[in-house]
Amino acid sequence: MDKRARWIGGGAVAAVAAAGVAAWWFNRSEQPRHTLIQRDGAVEVRDYPAALVAQTVQSGLRQTALSKGFERLADYIFARSRMGERIAMTAPVLSDGAGEAGWRTRFFIPRGESA
Repeated sequence: MDKRARWIGGGAVAAVAAAGVAAWWFNRSEQPRHTLIQRDGAVEVRDYPAALVAQTVQSGLRQTALSKGFERLADYIFARSRMGERIAMTAPVLSDGAGEAGWRTRFFIPRGESA
């Protein structure tokens, strides 16, 4: 096997490991109450009641902007960019377009917490 084939194989192993960690985290994280509207395989359309969220909007290319938004919100909930206690991570993390402003990333604030 040549070096390139080994690297691709290693990347696949890393991707599978990352997916496993993401699934573990998602299943252990608080999820806000919601009503399932429709499911198509792994994709769900959900209706959420009014909820408290932390959000940020970043400009630029989609993936870069969403990564920056996730990092900014992680710094917020883990109290790295503000005073106070950590806030528990929740799932799912929402992301969408924010029109001309860029890309929006949102974390639900757990029930009983205030921002």
